[in-house]
Amino acid sequence: MKQLVFLSYDLGIHGDYTNLYKWLDDHEASECGDSFCKFRYEFTSVTEDTSNEDTHKMIEELRLDIKSSINISGTDRFYVVSEMFYNGQKKMIGTFIYGRRKQSNPWEGASNKEDYQQILDE
Repeated sequence: MKQLVFLSYDLGIHGDYTNLYKWLDDHEASECGDSFCKFRYEFTSVTEDTSNEDTHKMIEELRLDIKSSINISGTDRFYVVSEMFYNGQKKMIGTFIYGRRKQSNPWEGASNKEDYQQILDE
């Protein structure tokens, strides 16, 4: 089953970009911005995605394929987005297949939002 997949990757400055780029080239990925791409992935673990179990199999298949080709370090992060079955329906979902979300967003506080509080000085 072929499926459109979007991949965001963050390997830091010492990451295995050589093997990542080979893997992406093998999968005919298209660049979509810094450290972001899309490609059609041929899943072999499922013939159709009609259950949460199928979705988990697909995510694990992709995760293991990347791991078999790229030297993953403890700080590397890979986030995938695709239309998959989840909780009773097909919808766009995203998940980290390596790494996790950072504790705080780097843009937090950048908008200079005023947090209005009425404080009266006596």
